[in-house]
Amino acid sequence: IYPNKMKNFFEPKVIAIIGVSNHKEKVGYSLMSNLKKFNGKVIPINLHEKKIFGKKCYKSVLDFKDKIDLAVIAIPANSVKAVLEECGKKQIKNIIIISAGFSEISNKKAENELLNIAKKYKIRLLGPNCFGVVNPYLNLDTSFALSTPKKGDIAFISQSGALWSAVSDWSLNENIGFSAFASLGNMADVDFPDLIEYFNKDKNTKVIVLYIEYLKDGRRFMKIAKNCNKKIIAIKAGESEAGKEATLSHTGSLAGQYEIYKAAFKQSNVKLADTLTQAFDMAKIKKKVKGNKVVIVSNAGGPGALAADYFTEKNFEIVKLPNNFIKKIK
Repeated sequence: IYPNKMKNFFEPKVIAIIGVSNHKEKVGYSLMSNLKKFNGKVIPINLHEKKIFGKKCYKSVLDFKDKIDLAVIAIPANSVKAVLEECGKKQIKNIIIISAGFSEISNKKAENELLNIAKKYKIRLLGPNCFGVVNPYLNLDTSFALSTPKKGDIAFISQSGALWSAVSDWSLNENIGFSAFASLGNMADVDFPDLIEYFNKDKNTKVIVLYIEYLKDGRRFMKIAKNCNKKIIAIKAGESEAGKEATLSHTGSLAGQYEIYKAAFKQSNVKLADTLTQAFDMAKIKKKVKGNKVVIVSNAGGPGALAADYFTEKNFEIVKLPNNFIKKIK
């Protein structure tokens, strides 16, 4: 773990998008489109384009004079290694690799080569084979989803990028806001504990939701999760045999024994949800009540009695309304 942590993934001032395109059907076009409202500066990088969205294109990050905080790479897999080397020479310390074609298709050798370059230049690497990050507070969206959610207090860390497209659309209908989203992809470098540590200190985040297929370092996850002072909710894929097979073909990961994960989550104070909907229901922040007096309004005696028992047990005072007020209501 290098001193340059996660900040520039979510709070960059200058971003380079490597692999921009003027073709609407390409990822490089979607990335530029989703960054139109970004609060900082976007530097388009493409060997052949001169301009995109009215911005000057550079052939390489090395051609741009000033400092770059974050690079997003969306080019064919066989070109990623050379571009990552250029980013290292440019001293870009946070890099997202959207490009697929690595360990998820058993090309572990190519992924290790990327990791070696990252270590050489002390780069923190998110991906490869990932869906980018989102920070609604800065209009930062390096994903290629069709919608961007509103601001809120839930940070969502997912091993599935495409899941974000569905969650993002669904959240707009459900009126759920996010502090951030991060797609981990193959987790060559950055993984769950790194991001939990970052969001634990993030002022906009109150709850952290995780979509997990497998954990790279279970002990470190448990240690970081246990020390996190924010609520963590997890959805674990791979409970069934079919689910395990699906995760293997998706990110090249072995899902692991579900019961072991359940026990680990329990020891780490991580709440386990059965479905995404349940996870986000659990994540909704309930505002703390000032004072301890409660009035119970019910159209049936049974539920009113149960509510009275519950609040009395929690040391609330059940207020008896004045008789003249009760008469008016009747």
